[in-house]
Amino acid sequence: MYQKQSKLFFLFTAVILLICSTFGSVYAEGENSSIGTWKEVSPIPFSPKLPDQTLSIGLAAPAGDNKVLITSNWDDAYVYDTGNNTWKHLANRTMEYGQAAVTLLDGRVFIIGGKEKIIPSQDSYNSQSVRTEIFNPSDNSFRQAASLPESLEWVSAVVLKDGSVLLFGKTFKKENITYTYDVSKNTWSRKAKVGYAGTKTLINNQGNVFSYGPSVLEASISPGEYYDYAEDNFHTSWVMSNPRTAGACTVMADGKFLIVGGSNGGYSDLANWDAEIFDPELNMWRTTSFMESGRNNSRAVTLPDGRVLVMAGVHGKEYFKTTEVYNPITDTWTK
Repeated sequence: MYQKQSKLFFLFTAVILLICSTFGSVYAEGENSSIGTWKEVSPIPFSPKLPDQTLSIGLAAPAGDNKVLITSNWDDAYVYDTGNNTWKHLANRTMEYGQAAVTLLDGRVFIIGGKEKIIPSQDSYNSQSVRTEIFNPSDNSFRQAASLPESLEWVSAVVLKDGSVLLFGKTFKKENITYTYDVSKNTWSRKAKVGYAGTKTLINNQGNVFSYGPSVLEASISPGEYYDYAEDNFHTSWVMSNPRTAGACTVMADGKFLIVGGSNGGYSDLANWDAEIFDPELNMWRTTSFMESGRNNSRAVTLPDGRVLVMAGVHGKEYFKTTEVYNPITDTWTK
């Protein structure tokens, strides 16, 4: 029960974070200025299909100019309109579940790694997670896209500067692999085997990519995989100095990658009080100063002035409603 509530709370926090960071509800104009205000949005119109069923949010992504798409439960989806603060339930998905969702350059949402839709009396547990679909926010429709060439675990993806999609994943033989998806041709191409494929993948303004995110099933002190867009090369990063399972990730204003908090490995409740910054040019990690509170399962977003806002999180059995701000120039945290 504790783990279920934690997952739901922080996944929904991610939806609100997407709304704020994408459409400008969070802002900052200077070191001593107010970060902004929080605004509660309308509740999701969830209607259980089964007794005691709860809302389980899967993926979230901005869609078009003023919408946010979330997937939930098996094949449900909801779209939030930021203009009129309303949710709409969508029951027209072409597949179940999904492991990653990215917003394409034209505003559509590409959902990757789903399962074939089946009748309710059957179990999709053993079916392969190869299905993909594209959501069009102009008419709230879904259409099936080209399936993955093979079933993958722990899929994460980003949209590159040329509009193609770069995917990281693990095969069932535990090989770390990357694929690219050509949106215009609706085709997948196997790109390369890599040293590491993370569950979280970020892209900076230069178009360079960092894939990171050890699960509790892996060694918690894990490297990441860095993709240099201009050189079209992959590089496995040096390992971090501290375990950071379920750490928050964000791209900093200078293109470096920040991993905040996280637990000390495995199923540990001990949350880290600091963060680490990855510099891809030096292939090195640098540890920051301590936060006011250790935070596991928090969320992070880089503000327009270059500071980083970290929100929510868990330390042991304590749930945080507070936020902290990191200033990379002074290497200080403030509540």
